[in-house]
Amino acid sequence: TSQGAHFSSHGWSIRRDAAGNLCCIPAAVDTSRPVLWLNAHVDTVDASHADFGGCDPFTCIESETHLIGRGANDCKAGVAFMMWYGEQLAKGRLPAFNGGFLVTRREEAGSKLPRTACQFASDLTSGRLPMSTLPRSTYIWILENTVSLATHLKQPVPEVAVYDRERHSLLLLCHGTLASLGHALLGLADHHEWKTVAIWPSVRAAGAHVLQELTLAEAAHALVAEGVEKVRGGFREGSRTSRRRIEPDEALERLRVPPMALSQHTHEGGHSCTVPNAGNRIFQCLVHEAVHASERCDGVELPPAALPAWASMMTMSAGTHGSGHGSAPAGGRDGGAGDGSGELEGTALGTALLWSGFESQPTRVASSVTSLPRSALPRSPAIELSRPPAISSEPGVDRPSCGSCASDQEHTLVLNYRGLKSRTELEAQIQALVTTLGQEGLEWSAGSDLDSGIGAQQKEFILASQLPQVVEDVVESLNGAVTLKYEPNPGRSDASHLWRSLPEDLRGKRVVPFTCGPGHRSHLCQQERVMRKTHGPNEGFHKSTGRATLPFFVELVRRFRLPTAKASGQQVAASSD
Repeated sequence: TSQGAHFSSHGWSIRRDAAGNLCCIPAAVDTSRPVLWLNAHVDTVDASHADFGGCDPFTCIESETHLIGRGANDCKAGVAFMMWYGEQLAKGRLPAFNGGFLVTRREEAGSKLPRTACQFASDLTSGRLPMSTLPRSTYIWILENTVSLATHLKQPVPEVAVYDRERHSLLLLCHGTLASLGHALLGLADHHEWKTVAIWPSVRAAGAHVLQELTLAEAAHALVAEGVEKVRGGFREGSRTSRRRIEPDEALERLRVPPMALSQHTHEGGHSCTVPNAGNRIFQCLVHEAVHASERCDGVELPPAALPAWASMMTMSAGTHGSGHGSAPAGGRDGGAGDGSGELEGTALGTALLWSGFESQPTRVASSVTSLPRSALPRSPAIELSRPPAISSEPGVDRPSCGSCASDQEHTLVLNYRGLKSRTELEAQIQALVTTLGQEGLEWSAGSDLDSGIGAQQKEFILASQLPQVVEDVVESLNGAVTLKYEPNPGRSDASHLWRSLPEDLRGKRVVPFTCGPGHRSHLCQQERVMRKTHGPNEGFHKSTGRATLPFFVELVRRFRLPTAKASGQQVAASSD
């Protein structure tokens, strides 16, 4: 492009690294001074037309207030800022700074391929990306979505957050009956941090085989010690017991149940890190099934001490048909016409089959849930409810029935841990899941393992660096145009992938990643009365907030300008669209 030609003519190196990331490196970097690398990623999570009112989610739509489309905030706003700054730099309107631009090819979860920001750590170590010789002075600035709208916070001006550490994101596939999955969840001390992202009925695929079977203790130890490439679901790599998803149409046909028997539900969708379990219908259903399992001969015993107060309230509301969320803390939405919300958690009969979301989107909670209530199952001697022949097992696979109730149908649950516990504590919780679900009941989601799920813990290094003083000086210079907040990232960014890939002598001691970007957090559009969820329905970038916060990001880059750079651009930063 014209920008690339301009940069090349001034000695910039523009190249793709070994992982396919785009690196724009100036002709000279003064390593005796602090160095700043701007970074954003170009990939997005998937989306459906239904999430955007029937429109193509990957075609930007501009309204009076927003730029709407998947990735508008995460992370196209960050990419757009780098492109805009580069354009202004090429035109001489903004000063050169002591660093360059890094564009990550692959950051989002769901891919079986590794996150490509890890390559930046390799290039910093080898010298392909210059580092400052000063301690804690090579900053990797991750331009994610950390801006909160003033109207959303009910304050006069927007808030810019600096994420000084990041939560872990462990992605597990749990296999078991609805009741046993609920039991496993409530057996965790921090079950509210284990997000129930997606679920579906599953069966062992034809030709499934078992080799190198591990004992329960061996599986628990190996799962936390060796990771996904060596151990999956209680068996070493190459011997995984494969499963496949049963879709609603297939289940209805094999159970001889009409389509009208299915119930459709809605709840809060979006990024798993911001969707609470209390309002999540998957979580509610699993808790309900676990609580009432003993009443229906499922054989699952739940210790009373494991029940939170609101779960106990759910047991008292059994047999009633409420709104679906009345028995748990508020946080979700009731369904519309034909919702059938009471069937999920408001009746003693409960749920037979449950569908929501996909493994390919392991951190995105779908806004719709489909269930088959037990009350819809046929009461005929010709149909064995506990083990529908074509559902509970594939032809040629000998799988004994687990009991005599319809709840014995196995489901696969996508579980995403979003918390800040220590690695040792996480290993103990994973072992608890293995103990409850059995050696075949737990495996890592594709492309995930314990090491890759650990978040960045860089807070102490940020506090010991010059960054807080620089950021606070910028905020003060803007005379109250924005407020500032330091907090943990509710999700994760390339800061975590870079952090875990850096060698010990560079991690925090010389290289300090931090996340702070022009994209917006999920918010309610007051004018349109639409909730705009990052990673969820109606994602949108609020234009006036973007203009209001742009001077902050420009001025922060300017603080890293070289002494020879022209100190221009203040008016451009303040007024440009």
